[in-house]
Amino acid sequence: FYTSGVCDDEWVAMNDDNRFKKIPEEKIIDGKDLIFINETDTNVELMVYDLDKCEMTCRTVLFDDSNILDKYKLLGIYEKNAYVIHLHDHEITLLGVNIEDGSIKENPMLGHSSYWNLDNIFQFANGKIAYVDTENDKSAISIYSIADERKHSYEFDFDTKDAEISYLPVTGFVYLYDKTGDYIVDVEQGTMKQLEIDRSTD
Repeated sequence: FYTSGVCDDEWVAMNDDNRFKKIPEEKIIDGKDLIFINETDTNVELMVYDLDKCEMTCRTVLFDDSNILDKYKLLGIYEKNAYVIHLHDHEITLLGVNIEDGSIKENPMLGHSSYWNLDNIFQFANGKIAYVDTENDKSAISIYSIADERKHSYEFDFDTKDAEISYLPVTGFVYLYDKTGDYIVDVEQGTMKQLEIDRSTD
């Protein structure tokens, strides 16, 4: 069963422990590995299944599920680590989970966010995370490099509350769409250019 009216009987159970509280929304397939986030009655955990062997190879608790206002997003895989954003009390923590042994490395220094929809403001590519960073009523586009453990930011000179971004890793640019307009941000050079786009037919 996949969704209403969509099902089949051609499937193989991974193992006997494949019942979950709800269908996982955050999931990634990386080679032979299926990585997803599962919510239990008490915890939020990351699970890894070997699709060739049809068995679970890693299971680790990320954080407890006591705060219903917490948000999380599975960003992607980089050098055998799954990267997860955890938003708690508006503070952004990056969790790096080794998908082979389940060890976790935390980085709580990414910044703050007042946004609820993490899909709109976090983009991941080539080991870099682009996101909207908000703190003290200010907003910035930030790019965090996992390899260098360094963050570069470009602060806005206007307030934004409904932003969406797309990260262009080849150029290093970030495309920002907000109710105030469309912008191309070069974080490294510290420049922002507003685009002239006619949205009268949107």
